[in-house]
Amino acid sequence: MKKQIIRGMSLLLVMAMLIVLGGCGETTGSSAPAAPASSAPASSSETSQGSYEPKAYTLNMVTGSTGGSWYAVGAAYSEILKEYLPGSNITVNVGGGVSNPSLVAAGQADIGFTYSPALIAALNGTGAFTEPLTSLRAFARMEPCFGAAFATKESGITSFEQIVEQKLPVRLAVPAVGNFGESVAASLLEAYGLDYDTIKSFGGSVQHVSHPEAADLFRDGHIDMYIAAVGLGHANVTEMCLSREMVFLPVTGEAMDYMESLGYEESAIPAGSFAGITEDVPAVVYSAVYLVDETADEAMVYFATKALYERKDDLVAAYSAVADVEKENMPNCYGATLHPGAEAFYKEVGLL
Repeated sequence: MKKQIIRGMSLLLVMAMLIVLGGCGETTGSSAPAAPASSAPASSSETSQGSYEPKAYTLNMVTGSTGGSWYAVGAAYSEILKEYLPGSNITVNVGGGVSNPSLVAAGQADIGFTYSPALIAALNGTGAFTEPLTSLRAFARMEPCFGAAFATKESGITSFEQIVEQKLPVRLAVPAVGNFGESVAASLLEAYGLDYDTIKSFGGSVQHVSHPEAADLFRDGHIDMYIAAVGLGHANVTEMCLSREMVFLPVTGEAMDYMESLGYEESAIPAGSFAGITEDVPAVVYSAVYLVDETADEAMVYFATKALYERKDDLVAAYSAVADVEKENMPNCYGATLHPGAEAFYKEVGLL
């Protein structure tokens, strides 16, 4: 097994349904945060722009839930991209890691954020996808994210095996259905022979909540455990771990093998990432992948890729986990076909 330690219908109806969905982060807000101050203007690019000329576009970008980490990154990225594509109108919309590939493939979004296991499922027509979305094209592998399960120390829960063997009546919280974090939670439970009904049969409970709601429930003593998609440095998870003493549950053995079969990778949440983590915790990791459709304009995708590559550091202020993006890995999108515009850029900088 590969071992790595990270240091780090209609569109209106669909959009309305997706307000509760998100990626690694999910909080509540009413407007897109401002992009961080530029550290390098587009006019002082690291690379040339080949034979492509910037044009003005009207683009719809689907990210995560309003105010969440993906939404924040999307807002910052859209402002940067406007510098590379002057005159463009780029709208940042709510979305989810599971739903965004379908929106892009259906032509209802121009750029979409997803995660590697959801991308693999979308390309193969498995899981939440009833048929392969063969028109999807990737243009960048981005920040890593962990599947994390943690419980209050007071609950006495230290492992998934303990829950199974002792049939513990866990008061569990997971993200909303449609949020990729919920898919992570369901898969982790399945890896140990559990599901929501089994938890309830033990006398426990399952609530579908946002990160901020989970933080409130922990603070008020109404839940014992939370399973979600967690990026290093995530503000809500940091708050949870400061409000109550937490124990992070390891994922090992056959459970890890099962998760790897779904497209996750073996890794560990580094010691010190959150309060209470005094040593590395074995966990699954996956990466965000940015998508377009095969019909997307080649010049647009070229500049979208160029903007991410050259201005990655400017996105860290919006979401600290972006600091862990390795530029040399950006073209490695889990077997997904790169869009020709992205391929042209990566060849230009020597990554292909």
